[in-house]
Amino acid sequence: MYLPKLFSTDSAKAIKADKYGYLNAIHYMAPHTSGGKGNLCAGASPECIELCLGKYSGQAAMVSDLENGTNSVRESRKRKAELFFADARAYCVRLANDIGKLQAKAAKLRRILCIRLNGSQDVPWERIRFDYGLRLNVTIFELFPTVQFVDYTKLPERMISPYRDWE
Repeated sequence: MYLPKLFSTDSAKAIKADKYGYLNAIHYMAPHTSGGKGNLCAGASPECIELCLGKYSGQAAMVSDLENGTNSVRESRKRKAELFFADARAYCVRLANDIGKLQAKAAKLRRILCIRLNGSQDVPWERIRFDYGLRLNVTIFELFPTVQFVDYTKLPERMISPYRDWE
């Protein structure tokens, strides 16, 4: 069974962070419903879907037919979406394992690890809880409190940080 690499550390976006002392790892899945199993961008407008950077930029756009063509990047993103929808908890365990490996890599390279979980989708990772070893009912952020996570979203309710006093 084909298991795609979950994080990209060698894309043009990821490599730009190197000169600032970061190992930037980006997690890409098929955006919106293009993975064929569910919606990974609940807040996407019709215009956003039409112009989606997850389909029309970078290596995903390197196809002869932008609308219907495919390549290994698009297929990998689609496969990750399929795996996520098939068993989100197992997918999160694999994600955690890979983040652990990236921590070791960053330490070896003397870099600060920075993880972007939503490279081409808008998944509310803060709501997904799973069991990891002896840690029960945790989020990916609780498992890795020293890792710098970055994100973007179109969902206003996801923009409120638990570390910020808004009142």
